[in-house]
Amino acid sequence: MRPVSFLKSIVRENRNVLTFVDGDYTFLNGALATIYGLEKSVTGPEMRKVHLTDANRGGVLGMPGILASTSFPNRTSPVRRGVWVLEQVLGEHVPPTPAERSGLGQTGQEDRREFDPASAARSCTARTPFAANCHKILDPIGFGLENFDAIGRWRDQDDTGGAIDAAGELPGGKHFTRPKS
Repeated sequence: MRPVSFLKSIVRENRNVLTFVDGDYTFLNGALATIYGLEKSVTGPEMRKVHLTDANRGGVLGMPGILASTSFPNRTSPVRRGVWVLEQVLGEHVPPTPAERSGLGQTGQEDRREFDPASAARSCTARTPFAANCHKILDPIGFGLENFDAIGRWRDQDDTGGAIDAAGELPGGKHFTRPKS
């Protein structure tokens, strides 16, 4: 609902299309405000337009619904998030994985409780050149959203207590260190 309200407001208010990714407002109620850390200023069940002062939260990339839908139930997925940004925001085509092309499906690795996405990405890309070519593009974008947990709350440390390195590079060479960049 919030992404739809957000998109409608961009169209209705004749805003620049870039507002889609860097808008300084969103639509929240009291329940969603807690994810944003705004529970003191936004209360009650009704959705309303709220100005955001944290530049990391701007646009659809900082919306909990988008972040949760591109995560697994118990952890983030830099790969899923990278694919979503490439396809839905940048309009790029991401080819299916070899397992998807062969009909084998997923490996089940995503269900493991103790899982290090960075290690998994490194080991996967080391195995096949095809995987390495895709992952060198999509992983940095997905890791750029790692400051958001699986439901979209901001965090500075991962689940193991380590500092999050959200630096990466977009197709075309633009470097970033946090979602706001």
